[in-house]
Amino acid sequence: MLLALVDVDGVLADLVPHLLSRVEADLLPVEATRYDFLSLLPPNQAAHALRLLGTAEFWRTLPVVEGAKEGLARLRARGYEVIFTSRPWADCRGWAEARQEWIEKRFGQPAELMIGARKEILRGDLFIDDCLDNVVLWAKKNPDSQFLVFAQPWNSTWTNSRLRGWANLARHLPCEQKEASGG
Repeated sequence: MLLALVDVDGVLADLVPHLLSRVEADLLPVEATRYDFLSLLPPNQAAHALRLLGTAEFWRTLPVVEGAKEGLARLRARGYEVIFTSRPWADCRGWAEARQEWIEKRFGQPAELMIGARKEILRGDLFIDDCLDNVVLWAKKNPDSQFLVFAQPWNSTWTNSRLRGWANLARHLPCEQKEASGG
């Protein structure tokens, strides 16, 4: 069985638009051009965002990224076991439980969830993340495996192996590349 390591926030959970909406930010999601997008907010909105991020309830209310359910189903249909990966939000009591509940509720199964900041130590056949630092470190430790950068405004300078939404997953899977290109 193949192993797909899939990040949650920004890949499966639509964190940034949801948070910006909740704090009534003037910043549009497409303008969040830094991974540390809170630094782009005025101090009062950034403080409000940090208060929200510190509540387990906020993490339970995140919407699912468009096409994520179908994307995971496609991975599974192609023989991948999906392992969810997530960096914990340390300032949120109950974050881990909220994250587990979110995955199980949205994706309908007990989640295999790896929580930690050092994703590069995980081994797999495919790694999907929106944070360039995570992808670069993981790719160095896993040179024989495939990675995909899930397209977000904060990683727009990256063009190699860029997954522009779940609907485009077929173009990147080895067993589907020929089929997706019409060959």
